[in-house]
Amino acid sequence: MVSLKPAITPAASYPPLRIAKHGCSDTCGNITIPYPFGMTEDCYLESNFSVTCNHSYNPPKLFLQDSNVNVTKISLEGQLNILKFVARKCPDHPESDDEPSFRFPEFTINSTVNKFTAVGCDTYGFLQSFHSVKGTTVDQTIGCITMCFNPSAVVNGSSSGRGCCQTSIPQGMTNFELKAESYYNHRYVKEFSPCSFAFVVEEGKFNFTFDNLTNLRGVDKLPVVLDWGIGDETQTCETARKDSSTYACQHNTYCVNGSGNYKGYRCFCNEGYEGNPYLPNIGCRDIDECQKEETNDCKFGELCINVEGGYNCSCPKGYLKKDDGRGSGSCIPKPKKSYQALVAALMILPVEFLAIIRLGSS
Repeated sequence: MVSLKPAITPAASYPPLRIAKHGCSDTCGNITIPYPFGMTEDCYLESNFSVTCNHSYNPPKLFLQDSNVNVTKISLEGQLNILKFVARKCPDHPESDDEPSFRFPEFTINSTVNKFTAVGCDTYGFLQSFHSVKGTTVDQTIGCITMCFNPSAVVNGSSSGRGCCQTSIPQGMTNFELKAESYYNHRYVKEFSPCSFAFVVEEGKFNFTFDNLTNLRGVDKLPVVLDWGIGDETQTCETARKDSSTYACQHNTYCVNGSGNYKGYRCFCNEGYEGNPYLPNIGCRDIDECQKEETNDCKFGELCINVEGGYNCSCPKGYLKKDDGRGSGSCIPKPKKSYQALVAALMILPVEFLAIIRLGSS
């Protein structure tokens, strides 16, 4: 694509970007489904990337594999947004007690954007994770305590331990279960805090208030962000490249090893390219930076010429670049030939004039 600033040529060079394999559905309700995820065997990379679209809801809802884990977003950067159940224990209403679990070892809890949270005024909650690291089973448990024996001690918007507590999540936690417990069965606080709650929640998506001591009984699920990669903890970019038939990174991409927050490796588009880096035989395609002013830094009057993986800026025919030495040059018309001849004549005139003077004085 070639364009001369400030005019921008309408985007008509490329067909729409594909995110799913050819012939595969890429939506469920308002959720997009990029490969390596898919809803049928020929549409996903591996069975752990299978998802199910339930059309009994309006709009339809997407679920992880054949579970009740509701998926709300799938990111090609390696995140999976879900809604996860809240653990609760209510001594006066044991029929509502719940200890939810998550049994998908391929996905880890994102330790950067999630927080483990417990709510109540006689509460301790914990998150227990069982997962394998190089063949060895690892058991990790985190938790926090919140105590407050009168309503005035509760602080809205605070997670310091008076009605609500929060703690960070270590890297690599998977296959987890949530539990909420109490020390005194809420005997001294049940008038204003009858239950204990524990959950993982995306940071910024839960702001504690006094009302949460009671109204969380009606909250089934809260947003959580999971991490995903290709392969298990033993697989790296280097080992995966050795088998081109199973290596997931396609054309114009690069590979990044798991950093502890996810297993295996991830694929990304090279700079100057866009698309789905996992799509077989397609991968990422060149970005036409000349389509939009904000995607190139060609100056006013310059031609923007798209090239594979980037772009060049040049002056149109009949123009040349004027550089003021500060990188703010622009295109100006080339001098006319007659003007150039005049300049050349003026440059040599003093020499001939001196010669004439010398001749006249001899």
